[in-house]
Amino acid sequence: MHAIIEINLYKFPWNLFWNGNFAVCIFFVLSGFVLSNKYFKTRNLKIVLSGAFRRYPRLLIPVVVSVFIGYLLVKFNLFWNTNQISLTKTPPVVQRFWSETGDLFYALKQGFFSIFVKKFDYPEHFNPVLWTMYYEFLGSFIVFAVIGVLRNKHIRYISYLILIIFFRDSYLLAFILGLIISEFYNCSTFANVAKYKYVGIASLVMGIVMGVFSYPTQDASTNFIYSGVELSSRSVQLSHIIGASLILYAAVSLIRFQQILSVRPMVFLGRISFSLYLLHTYLIAVFSRRIFYYITVHFHLSYPINFILTSMTTLLILIPISLLYTKYVDEKSVLFSKWLYMKIIKLS
Repeated sequence: MHAIIEINLYKFPWNLFWNGNFAVCIFFVLSGFVLSNKYFKTRNLKIVLSGAFRRYPRLLIPVVVSVFIGYLLVKFNLFWNTNQISLTKTPPVVQRFWSETGDLFYALKQGFFSIFVKKFDYPEHFNPVLWTMYYEFLGSFIVFAVIGVLRNKHIRYISYLILIIFFRDSYLLAFILGLIISEFYNCSTFANVAKYKYVGIASLVMGIVMGVFSYPTQDASTNFIYSGVELSSRSVQLSHIIGASLILYAAVSLIRFQQILSVRPMVFLGRISFSLYLLHTYLIAVFSRRIFYYITVHFHLSYPINFILTSMTTLLILIPISLLYTKYVDEKSVLFSKWLYMKIIKLS
């Protein structure tokens, strides 16, 4: 913490705009919805088989490239140094990033395999944000398994309840809730419920309220206390997952909300969001901390002004880089996964 205003920005309601964990939960819930939506529209099992086959190569390419970038940045020692850490007051948990990474073989092993099948602690990650890929990969196949194996409605509904209870303390719960919303969205009952706009509006408001809870931090002064109660990490995680699910329901039921999310700037951000997610930590660690240090040492500007200048400069660089990564890595991975699936189908 550098200024008192940061505590207030960390709290309700501003926390909504930079609550990274809540954004991840929205991503997980949305994945459960998107991966199952086409099946519930068509009831075609081939869609499930195609999605399951293409999931690994689709995720693999952007992940491996991002890990290799991280490897190069570690190899050429382009991350933190002591002077800049002391100036920016980088917290200990972030200082641990890239402190225990391995060689090229380890980077390739991590990118091709380990990221998807086991949980990592931060020092081992070449790209720290890839902790989400374990949940994204496993959650995707849980969705495919539920809709592919449990095609009987009554059995599937029972399985939803069992899975909610089983995954209540896991991010995998988000995929189950996204799957449930997808099935409800494609059933005849949805139209009857969606016509009551106040249900969608209430869902949106409640989703936002549940999404602004902040994770407890090592600095007790920045912990968010809501109604006099300090929440545990597990409680905040559950709140974020439920909040994300409520916002997704609002998005599929409120026409006006859909229109807001469909304006060109929002669509553009949606297009580059995965690439931006994969690259932003690198840019902050390699570029932003350098420009922040340079402005502070040479221009002696106040912290708020320096922060604003650094943030704006970072965004001006991050957005075009993310667009390039989207065009030449992320979107190519989608095309490659489809091409590979068609090749396998023809051979079989």
